[in-house]
Amino acid sequence: MLVTSLKKDLNGKLHIMNGLEDHVGPGKEKWFLLILAEINSYLPDDWRLTKRSNNFKIQVITPLAHFSMVGECFRVINSNRILNIIYTILDRKDFDIKELDQKHGRIDKKQKSQNPAIIQPNLYFFQPCPEDSISPLFARQYERVKMYSEDKKNQFSGVQYHRIHPLTKAGLDLEHYKWVKWDINGNIKFVDYPDDEYHGKDYWIIPFKNKQRETEEAYIEQYQSLMEEYSIVNLRNNSYFPPPHERELKFLFTGTENDFHKIYKDLRDRLEKEGYAAIWGEEKEQRDIYFDDENFSLYHNNISFRMRKKKDTARITLKKRIPADEPGSVQGLYLRLEEEVTISKAQEEALLNNERINPFPYRLIYYLAPECKNIKKVLELNNRRKTSILTDDKLRRIEICRDIVTYKNDNLESEPVYELEIESKGAEAEIIDILAAIIIDDYGLQPSTKTKYERGLELLNIKINDGSSVGD
Repeated sequence: MLVTSLKKDLNGKLHIMNGLEDHVGPGKEKWFLLILAEINSYLPDDWRLTKRSNNFKIQVITPLAHFSMVGECFRVINSNRILNIIYTILDRKDFDIKELDQKHGRIDKKQKSQNPAIIQPNLYFFQPCPEDSISPLFARQYERVKMYSEDKKNQFSGVQYHRIHPLTKAGLDLEHYKWVKWDINGNIKFVDYPDDEYHGKDYWIIPFKNKQRETEEAYIEQYQSLMEEYSIVNLRNNSYFPPPHERELKFLFTGTENDFHKIYKDLRDRLEKEGYAAIWGEEKEQRDIYFDDENFSLYHNNISFRMRKKKDTARITLKKRIPADEPGSVQGLYLRLEEEVTISKAQEEALLNNERINPFPYRLIYYLAPECKNIKKVLELNNRRKTSILTDDKLRRIEICRDIVTYKNDNLESEPVYELEIESKGAEAEIIDILAAIIIDDYGLQPSTKTKYERGLELLNIKINDGSSVGD
């Protein structure tokens, strides 16, 4: 549990509140305590927030302020619980006071670069919660760093990439993670993938191979020859972690694009008047490529697998639909399994060349559809999407997406499809049902049970393996 120190000043005010006022501003006590309460709703009781001994640093990133909580953790006598005591609030660029005991000398840019534990957080908290995460609380599990030059040992740059994993009461989610770019001034930014010049810290202490001896190619050729000689091929990591279910509804609009925009605007204005805090996103264009094997095994198993291009990166997503079949629920409601991750450029090229890759969403295909063969590109879509995040007074979220989608394959391209999608991000089932009824009754949209992949196959009249078209 995360708590505040009992230390008070001469006026009886908690010392930590003075730090909050200095680094965030006056009148922020309730806001800070709400953050504290939310962290405790996710933090496991036995989680050790330690950097080197028993000290910790939590970096808090919100639209209002960006600061750090520092303190120490202790075991509770006769219990398995851990008590994490916050001693003070610091600016994001400040070092942990306890680190002065490590005798680093003057704390300057060089010392921070060579001794990142002085400033480096071991836990991150984001408000609002990242839209594709089950938790706003993340633990740093791995970092990548860069040296200024190979001949200067320990001369590291002041920038690192941290791989952070969601943390919940159940513990650390090892299968899901994000990368953040962090610098010694405490600035952070979400990135899809670390720069290729950055590596694990131990990487830099490994010596170069003696070039006077055999080449790298010679070792690899011998390895491949041995595999072929003993008929060892296509080994895969068979680890499996069941993904969470997400609750989602889709609706189709058959009017004009201008009328569709008006409905979306009216709906979001109406919900704001009813008390929802809202973040209204700008329109973004998405380019997706959908894959399947020659027998359309994914289609037959209610699975879609796509790659989304974004500038110089690519992200793969696997989805499997499961009808909800809940008494009294709106028609078209379903649960969805979803796994996604950013892939490297080499993995992207391999996927487009119909080769197998190792990331978890891809490996999951062969658990959900064991009969599936190597997958290949089937169709593309372009989507002009606006996303809105609604939050109620209990911090439960709903995501509303306005999609204008066109599909293409070879020389064929469909007319635009107008689709409204609502998805629970912690909101209760009753809230989703009420919102769905408003969309149907007041705006005349129709529930849809088809995925974008299924709709694309249908609109482009793509023949599946038995010679029929989707929808026949």
